[in-house]
Amino acid sequence: MSEASYYLRLSGLLQRLVRVFHTQAYRYSLHQGISLSECRVLFLLRNGMPVKMNKIKHNLFVTGAFVTNIADQLVRHKLVVRQRSDKDRRKVIITLTDKGKHYLAELAVYRRKFFKAFLDGLNKEDRRIMERGISILVDSLESMKRI
Repeated sequence: MSEASYYLRLSGLLQRLVRVFHTQAYRYSLHQGISLSECRVLFLLRNGMPVKMNKIKHNLFVTGAFVTNIADQLVRHKLVVRQRSDKDRRKVIITLTDKGKHYLAELAVYRRKFFKAFLDGLNKEDRRIMERGISILVDSLESMKRI
């Protein structure tokens, strides 16, 4: 196998992996009645601490208007509350509500079920190999310099 065809094959496998995970996440979010983008924002709030809208914008690589729209939807669903700073009204933070915390707890249960179903089809050696491969991939990607 040539180097070019190897890179193409590896790229295709990674695209399939990301697509499958994205599809599973999308199906779950639809089942819960919220968008995948709303789910991503909730996930950023999972530690329970208030988060500045600007931080969400930077973490998700989206515009301020997009984050505002998502926050509006989450407030409408009663999953978060929005607060403005008393000192600077331009600074807005959002915080999980009890309903939002419950949603994230349900998401954690779903994720465990998903991975259990996924891993149940693998023997111990394949699990070990997969974990090692993912670890190598993540370490390599995190250590990369800009290309």
